[in-house]
Amino acid sequence: MGEDVLSVFEHAIKVLSCKDDLVDS
Repeated sequence: MGEDVLSVFEHAIKVLSCKDDLVDS
C-alpha cells in the first residue's frame, strides 16, 4: 500500500512538472 501511495505521488509530481513546463513555454 505504501508503494502504491508513492507511485501516485510521483505521478502527481510528474503531471505538475509537465504543467509547469507548459506554463513556462
